[in-house]
Amino acid sequence: MTHRHRIAAILALAVASAAGAEALAAEAAEAGGPVFSGRVRYRAETISESEAAKTDRRHRIAAQAAWTVKPAEDWEAAFGLGTGGGDPVSYNSTLTGSGSRKGVGIDLAFVRWNFADDGALTLGKQPLPFSRPAGSDLVYDGDYVPEGITIAKSFGEGWKLKPVLAGHWLADRNGGEPDSIQFVARLEAKGEISEGSKLDAGLGYIITQHTEGRTLAGIDLEGNAADAGGNYATGFGCLVAGLEYSMTVADKPLRLGGEFVTNGEADDDNTGFLAGIGWGGSSKPGDFGLKYNFRRLEANATLGGLADSDAMGGGTDVVGHMFAAEVGLAQNVKLDAKAITGAQGVDADAEYFRTQLDLTLKF
Repeated sequence: MTHRHRIAAILALAVASAAGAEALAAEAAEAGGPVFSGRVRYRAETISESEAAKTDRRHRIAAQAAWTVKPAEDWEAAFGLGTGGGDPVSYNSTLTGSGSRKGVGIDLAFVRWNFADDGALTLGKQPLPFSRPAGSDLVYDGDYVPEGITIAKSFGEGWKLKPVLAGHWLADRNGGEPDSIQFVARLEAKGEISEGSKLDAGLGYIITQHTEGRTLAGIDLEGNAADAGGNYATGFGCLVAGLEYSMTVADKPLRLGGEFVTNGEADDDNTGFLAGIGWGGSSKPGDFGLKYNFRRLEANATLGGLADSDAMGGGTDVVGHMFAAEVGLAQNVKLDAKAITGAQGVDADAEYFRTQLDLTLKF
């Protein structure tokens, strides 16, 4: 056998092995065997703040890996790991510490009973069970993974109505102190309003128990008003409404929408909104997308420690713009560029500017 023939044989064996692996994975998934998925991201970031009169530059990594299994009909479970240490709203780990090991923790651990078509009961540490009209992260950061119990059921054929009820633990206190649980009641609607155009809407109420006069482990106030002891000065009973309209423009999806939140348990600085537009995406090699949003989030509008952690430094009491572009480099590989500009403090003059360049691989 010639050298050229050996190379051809090796390549043929590699292709056959890959095809065989894909076939085995598909068979395992169909049989309820474990399905492995995840992502790895590399980020270069720059942050400039006029008040601090400095510019920080850093490189960061983020990674997730999860296994999902269906051991019986109508039942499934998942277990996943993620970087970011103990931060509930970020998978990022900064490259520092002279090559030290980076923190990895439990990112997913849930069981789910699919009790009906489009109906499920989920218990444990689970993906956020609520829709994000216009991709909003006004109330919940995109990296937030709640812990607790969720029940949801969709109704309808063309238009889907989906009530969602959830109880997510934020603080398990001892010594007679009450726990802090976030209860959510939400109704979501999704459907086609004309050929090629769709509407996605959500309306919900979020009440977070026993925050006023206390703190929550794992998160800081992040813009929320504090009392003399450094505890939350208000409670949180938030009405949240979101809407997204989508259609096709120049063979690419166009999405317009936003989200509004108001906290009825705070006397002032208690509202916020986000409005955004997105066009295209990066699901295939060569595809590209553009995004923009504007937000104004007052100090007590929502729980700051769970809100987006990037915009103007994260949390509440922020106002500003986000510009983003993405391009697909290969299947499951994309490059994102983002610029965030605004102010920390809705009435402040201080300027904030942040850039991010991300390379993400999914598997």
